[in-house]
Amino acid sequence: MRTIGLLLFCLGLLFTAFDGTAMAEKRVALVIGNSAYEHVAPLENPKNDAEAISTALSALGFTVIRGIDLTRADLEKKAREFALTSRGADVALFYYAGHGLQVNGQNYLAPVDVELTDEADLDFQTVSLDTILRNMERERRTNLVFLDACRDNPLARNLARSMGTRSAAVGRGLARTESGVGTLIAFATQPGNVALDGDGDNSPFTTALLQHIETPDLDVALMMRRVRQDVMAATNDRQVPWNNSSLIGTFAFKNTADGSKSAAPQSTVSAAAEAWNAIEDTTSPAVLKAFIREFPDGIYSAFAKSRLRELETKTEVAALPVKPPELNSVRHAARPRAAGEDCSRRGDMEFCVSSVLSSQGNNSYRAANLGDGHARTAWVEGRPGQGVGEWILVAFDRVRNVRSLQLRNGYAKSADIFAKNSRVQDLEIHLSSGKTIHWTLKDTGEPQIVTLDGAGEAGWLQLRILSVYPGSKYADTAISELQVTAD
Repeated sequence: MRTIGLLLFCLGLLFTAFDGTAMAEKRVALVIGNSAYEHVAPLENPKNDAEAISTALSALGFTVIRGIDLTRADLEKKAREFALTSRGADVALFYYAGHGLQVNGQNYLAPVDVELTDEADLDFQTVSLDTILRNMERERRTNLVFLDACRDNPLARNLARSMGTRSAAVGRGLARTESGVGTLIAFATQPGNVALDGDGDNSPFTTALLQHIETPDLDVALMMRRVRQDVMAATNDRQVPWNNSSLIGTFAFKNTADGSKSAAPQSTVSAAAEAWNAIEDTTSPAVLKAFIREFPDGIYSAFAKSRLRELETKTEVAALPVKPPELNSVRHAARPRAAGEDCSRRGDMEFCVSSVLSSQGNNSYRAANLGDGHARTAWVEGRPGQGVGEWILVAFDRVRNVRSLQLRNGYAKSADIFAKNSRVQDLEIHLSSGKTIHWTLKDTGEPQIVTLDGAGEAGWLQLRILSVYPGSKYADTAISELQVTAD
């Protein structure tokens, strides 16, 4: 009841905010761009991105604390300056461009002097995103966070290799971060995915932000939808910006009204649209009923009524013990497919591979070899190159809790054949639930195991090759065995 009451109170604030005037606000921003990394290849755009965002925010009334190519000590100093300067602010904004990584679901920002040769370095060489968020959310206000830090990160791969069997804790990109009340967190791409640095002066994400941030009276939630559309178009859908929002009112970077000039009254349709945009993801029937009372007519009222019926139906169905609830709580994506893929069924699992090397004499290299229990056979991918981007997919007959994977790397028929063919160095494990796990393999034909306890609910999983140990004679990459343990 307390949660519903809070939601209703927040909705009331939203409904009464539409006819107000734009008041003078204290706006403070911390903008960081790290390009000149000392121990990995530098990034081209973060410095440009941060400078462009700083200029735009200054023109929009923000006091900007800017940092370019910061060491850890400098980044901590800037973060402290931001925490002190933003006290009492109406709006606090944090923008970061550069390398970042996730370990055990926690996000870390990488200063330019970071090296990460050991897991302990996380505490002494990086800055935790949670530290920044915790200081921002100490005050009840509008907090905005923009992270263009999901770039492909060699630092994460270095750390994963040093962690051995614990390398599964190092994820790709950044992890999903929950926002506190009044906070919006925007990622350049989906959690667990990698964003592009871009070919122009700015990254695709920052280019889109700059395109829309000065649009008059554009609410930030609607702005992020436009940013998402622009980035998807610019990257051919390879990058999809994502945000998590707990904002309780509207916010526009540029308001047409100032303290002496009232904003034009908003039409009922426009007010309903903005209100619906703020609550469309709610799962609270009470909030939807409040919306319907406030806006009883029109298309958005119809949306709310439809959502309310859907929630009430789900409540009735949830009372039926059809499946364990933990297996119904996640929306699972449709399984990927490839033209010419090869599949083999093993009990209630189907093993599929993206390509197969053509048979040579009596030797076949198909998906069935992955589960025949013999090291003398193997799956060998069949694309030109060394197999980077090729994959194995395991599909289950139902959603399962995947406990572990056991893999025998390379063509383990003999030491000579093992050395001649390429072997997998880095794998990315994608689960249908949307989770992604990085696995660095040793260059050995002995069985290797990764455990997925706590992260392994899946209708299917895909192992995608990121890098290989080159063969002494052949470019083709091989895997001899793959075993999946699932409940």
